[in-house]
Amino acid sequence: MKQTSKQTPEDRFKFRVYSQRLKRYIEQSPCIGLTGMVMDIHTLEKNHVIEQCTGLKDRNGKLIFEGDIVRDTNNLQEYTVIWHYGFAQFVYFKVTGELSYITLPLCRCEQKFIEIIGNIHDNEEGNKDV
Repeated sequence: MKQTSKQTPEDRFKFRVYSQRLKRYIEQSPCIGLTGMVMDIHTLEKNHVIEQCTGLKDRNGKLIFEGDIVRDTNNLQEYTVIWHYGFAQFVYFKVTGELSYITLPLCRCEQKFIEIIGNIHDNEEGNKDV
């Protein structure tokens, strides 16, 4: 297991862009600078999805973004990382039944047990890793 590094303020404001038309992440988007800062929002296409970094890293040192699918290796549960507007924070989200779900604030889980296993776009045909 790799040692995770500490969170930095710059990580919290990184973004990635997924193109639904191309079915993959765009490495260098005209709207996202190399530092992760949004430069020109008008250059996005309608089918682009902007996903923000949570500022946290998984047990392997990989930055966790909204839209990532993660596994808690402590209890083997899988969650999707989403922004919860009611709580005004990123949460781990899991549907447990037709009308029930679990939301866990990221701060309630020990990052040393969290591992990114994919993202919400993985099931789309032709997707490539970031």
